[in-house]
Amino acid sequence: FPWHNQTQDHGLDAALDHTLIAHAEKALTSGQRVYYESSVNNLDRTVGTMLSNRVATLYGNAGLPDDTIHIKLNGSAGQSLGFVLAKGITLEVEGDANDGVGKGLS
Repeated sequence: FPWHNQTQDHGLDAALDHTLIAHAEKALTSGQRVYYESSVNNLDRTVGTMLSNRVATLYGNAGLPDDTIHIKLNGSAGQSLGFVLAKGITLEVEGDANDGVGKGLS
């Protein structure tokens, strides 16, 4: 494309969500409840979005039963924590968070 001038690296390979997805695997494959605790810092942006995509891909709009995936984060969460979070995922933060927490939730 003529408007693509340079390749960009948004750091998605290092996103915290990859770890969350790995720890949520039992919930994603069999609906088993899982709990995971992790540190978070303000460089971790849109935490939960990639995990939500996995839930939506597998379970559609119905998602999972409430609190099937419970993630406790300790520290300072970055922008848009829980952006469009899928049903069945609980994100708990002990600490603080930047603007946009829960953006897109209904």
